[in-house]
Amino acid sequence: MKQSLVIGLLYLALNSIFLEGDEFKSSFPEYTRTWVGPDYWSNRLQDWRVTMGRLECLNGELDKPMRTTLWISGEVGNRPEPFTLTIRTGSLGYYDEGDGSSWSGLLIGAGQGKLDYRSASLIHHLPSNGGGMLAVFDDQGRSKFLSNESERDAVRKVMMQSNRNPAINRSGGLGNHEDYRLELHASEERGNKRDLSLTVFDFHTGQEVSRVQLDDVDSSAIRGGVAFVSHGGNGSQRRYWFRDFRANGDAIKVHPNRRYGPILGTLYSVSGNTLKINAQFPPLGFGDASHAKLEIGRKETDFWREVETAPIESPSYTALFRVENFQRHDATPFRIRYVSNGVESVFEGQIAAQPQEGEMLAIVGLTCYQNIAKSADAGWGEGFFGTPEGRWTQENLWFPHTHLVETIAERDPSLIALLGDQIYEGGNPTTSHHEEGNPHLDYLYKWYITLWDLGRLTRQFPTVVLTDDHDVYQGDLWGNGGAASVNGQNKEGGYVHEPEFVRMVERTQTGGNPDPAPGVKLDQGLKNYFTSFSLADVDFALIEDRKFKSLPTEIGTVEKNGSKIIEPNYDVSKADILDGKLLGAAQETFLSRWAETNRDRVKIALTQTTYASLHTDPDGAKWIDIDSGGWPQSARNRALDILKQGNTILLSGDTHLPSVI
Repeated sequence: MKQSLVIGLLYLALNSIFLEGDEFKSSFPEYTRTWVGPDYWSNRLQDWRVTMGRLECLNGELDKPMRTTLWISGEVGNRPEPFTLTIRTGSLGYYDEGDGSSWSGLLIGAGQGKLDYRSASLIHHLPSNGGGMLAVFDDQGRSKFLSNESERDAVRKVMMQSNRNPAINRSGGLGNHEDYRLELHASEERGNKRDLSLTVFDFHTGQEVSRVQLDDVDSSAIRGGVAFVSHGGNGSQRRYWFRDFRANGDAIKVHPNRRYGPILGTLYSVSGNTLKINAQFPPLGFGDASHAKLEIGRKETDFWREVETAPIESPSYTALFRVENFQRHDATPFRIRYVSNGVESVFEGQIAAQPQEGEMLAIVGLTCYQNIAKSADAGWGEGFFGTPEGRWTQENLWFPHTHLVETIAERDPSLIALLGDQIYEGGNPTTSHHEEGNPHLDYLYKWYITLWDLGRLTRQFPTVVLTDDHDVYQGDLWGNGGAASVNGQNKEGGYVHEPEFVRMVERTQTGGNPDPAPGVKLDQGLKNYFTSFSLADVDFALIEDRKFKSLPTEIGTVEKNGSKIIEPNYDVSKADILDGKLLGAAQETFLSRWAETNRDRVKIALTQTTYASLHTDPDGAKWIDIDSGGWPQSARNRALDILKQGNTILLSGDTHLPSVI
């Protein structure tokens, strides 16, 4: 088996400054942008923005406690020397006098050095084991240290706080020039203990306004990630801004290789001699460049040839590259170059060598991607997958799937097939907030996590993608040819959300697939992406069964639990619809031609759902589930009759039971 190539990644400086040694200074752009920058990860994407040279929290609602932006390219390391963190902060808007429940400042010890930095980057909302310690300045003018560790009562216990400063009224706004500089100092380690002090200064006068000291803190409790935190409080729902973050001292460890963006990942495929690469970007601002370049390299040389420039489309923030007459006998390096405001960023990958006829192919199928057991914003005791003690622990945080990714890379796959549910709209890592007015940002926040993880594979192995119901924020999907939901109810079929949202999701995930079959018309201006392609002497079909499936209401009145028929002694043949649709007429015609052509070749069909209902109820009885590809039966049977013409192997996803038939 060929040795899998691990591709290097180069991100040059963008909107941040590295000082000599292990020191760091932030620098945010003056123009407005959702994306904070490559040194940071914000929870959630829609809750933050940069503007006027500072970072602003946009959400102070009661049900959205403690928003965080993690500094992912640095951390408090294991060295015993002292360190200092400083940051400027102030209120956004004007508020009544506070009650002490609202604050801004820093989180230290995120993950306590036990978590992968990407896992630790998700810490926000509620306290729990592994959540670290807070050094903050509250709305009554007190500096304080709070524990972010206790989950059962969701209360951040005060470890130490200063007296209230009666001269401070954090009413906020630029009108009264609220601008404070917080300076957190950690002493040299002695016997695995450190002393911490938090001093708050009025930035304009330099006067000290508050100070608190916490002695004999376990050094292990403050190792790990650092974050900016904005907490809205009980009644004020305040929001805060930040700027001029500095970290210095020998205990500070800077990791430039951990930066994420502005090129977040790629998905590529080769069909015939056509190469397609879908490059994903974050939500850029009007002050950022709007185009990216694709360059193809030569193996073991430093020669690069620019082959195409592509615009970065909004709101998907993807750049689609297409190269005709591409020859890929050997592995071919590629890189995406992005130059904005005089700063260059480079993302490198590799187009895998063309497999030869007769060569064994390794196909990897992945479906139902999950990143957290108990979600970031679920209360105590809630969670679909049990409730491990400690939300911010390795037991609860599955992201990143390092062992899985490394194992797949070692197998050197010929093709990766993402078979659907690349994101989950609810609880991975946060619940769905499509209705908040930023549906594309809520989706992108979750999609970026998946790409941050699996992108380590998709940059070096060809990948094709099928979207499924959860990708478009539905629990089930009977697409009925792209029709809109009649009443906005997921369980009655159709697309619940606006077509612009669906198209954006499909562009981010399927834009790098081989070209779709032409001439297909769908409702609401939606587009198909079902297609076929070949790899060595194997023919593949990429099938969409969700988009064309008949509405569940066509069955008529029957007792159901969601998509499952639970009526006692139900005759399943009554559920069939003689003129029902699974693949739709256009896709059936397309597949018939595909199955009948070159019937002596191996044929594999990649489908969103298994064409049967494999799962059972808790007692082991088979579910009659019309969400599965087993319904409608007549349409399913037509599909199987077509696919049997080519002796087709089915590789299917969904229902957490991927199958090979």
